[in-house]
Amino acid sequence: MEFKGMELNAIDLKKLIAIGHDEKKLALLIERGTEEMEYLEVNAPKAAYDGLKAVSALVNEEIPAIPEPSSLTPSTVEALYPANSSCTNALAYDPQEKLLEIEFTNGSVYQYEGVEPETWNRFRQAKSPGRFYNRAIKGSYEGRRVE
Repeated sequence: MEFKGMELNAIDLKKLIAIGHDEKKLALLIERGTEEMEYLEVNAPKAAYDGLKAVSALVNEEIPAIPEPSSLTPSTVEALYPANSSCTNALAYDPQEKLLEIEFTNGSVYQYEGVEPETWNRFRQAKSPGRFYNRAIKGSYEGRRVE
């Protein structure tokens, strides 16, 4: 199947119980029966582990533990929120400037201009901030990276 030029393959990870990673290997705990588990190690970079954790959080709409947000730049910020998301660390909003600032988990920070207070309120209350960002912010508002 193709979607937006990308080949998609169906996968079923229901039996994958837990994952871990050391310096070189991805550890997998797989359910093999009602009371049987198998532990496997696969050579893989840490990015594979991080990707699986992110996919799990998106699929299960979990709220992962997040680090303290870095200092965001708007000077008259209405609120600074930890963004309970696998793709964002923190959100800030300046209602006077209608400026939204997002710190992503990769450390990059972006500002979006012209964001209405209603959109800000829906964003900070979203069950999945990453999904809301992709549907309502990305591509809808002009954004720029903040150094």
